[in-house]
Amino acid sequence: MGRDILVDGYNIIKNSATFRTVETRNFAAARAALLTQLVSRYRHTPHRVTVVFDGDGASEQISHERRICIIYSRHNETADSVIARLATEA
Repeated sequence: MGRDILVDGYNIIKNSATFRTVETRNFAAARAALLTQLVSRYRHTPHRVTVVFDGDGASEQISHERRICIIYSRHNETADSVIARLATEA
C-alpha cells in the first residue's frame, strides 16, 4: 500500500545546494527541477506525493502534474500549516 508523502517545496529548495543554485537564477526553474526529481523518484511507486508551496492567493490553489499534487497555500497561511492539516486528515 502506498504512503502519503508531504513535501514543503520551498523548504527543500532553500536547504538543498542543488536547488538553491537553480533558485538564484530562476525560482520557477527551481520549482520545476524539484517536481522533476520527485516524479523521477516516485513515478513507479504506489506512493502519493503532495508538494506544498507558500502562496499568496486569496484561496488555496491545487493542481496535479505528472502524478504529483501541487498546492499553493493561501495568503497568510504557511506551507507548514497546510502540511499539518493534511497530515491530520490522512
